[in-house]
Amino acid sequence: MSRIALVVDEDAGTRELLHSELTAEGFACEWAGTGRAGLALCREWPPDLVVLARDLPDSTGHDVCRRIRGSSTVPIIMVDNHDDWVDRVVGLELGADDYLAGPIRTREFVERVRAHLRRAEEYCHTSRSPEVLDFQELRIDIQRRAVSVRGSLTHFPRKEFELLVMLARNEGRTLLTSRLLDAIWGDAGHAARRTLGVHVARVRSKIERDPHEPRVILTVPGVGYRFVSPLASGPAL
Repeated sequence: MSRIALVVDEDAGTRELLHSELTAEGFACEWAGTGRAGLALCREWPPDLVVLARDLPDSTGHDVCRRIRGSSTVPIIMVDNHDDWVDRVVGLELGADDYLAGPIRTREFVERVRAHLRRAEEYCHTSRSPEVLDFQELRIDIQRRAVSVRGSLTHFPRKEFELLVMLARNEGRTLLTSRLLDAIWGDAGHAARRTLGVHVARVRSKIERDPHEPRVILTVPGVGYRFVSPLASGPAL
């Protein structure tokens, strides 16, 4: 069965270009010219990939991205006719996996699609194992994508969850910033580097007793981050 790619863009030329490239990669393509139509298609025919324009006639791509990410972990690649790093940061923070500034370079687009699909498939394969990371007051059920903090189920959007899992799985080891960026954001460039710190802060706000004095997710200046077992850090979780 073919994978489904959903292209949400009002520009017919862009849709035609992406349709050609995606069908060559084995996708069955659906398209929508508005955010509302794109969201409806997401509900009716859950896609394996979403390519989403920043500018839409009835909404912004950022808003559509946020709404898709609220219920799905599908890879989302945003495309924009402008090259504004602020827009990139916002898109990545809202859950986009990548952000491409136009004009679209087809070879680069295809390679990024392949990379994100590999990453999604690898993560899905890993998540099938009944792995639970249990630190008593912090419990991460990877198969169910559920996190319990001090007995309360706590919501973690996709990127925050992946970041927490990667850090927790490497308990006691310092993970380089570059490794975290590559594993979670792929080749998303400078904007992803900026948003990594934002995501770390959000994860800390949910698991640390005092996010301003973290005892579980530690910053190693100029290097990266290290997860210290809440069991080892005692009551400071």
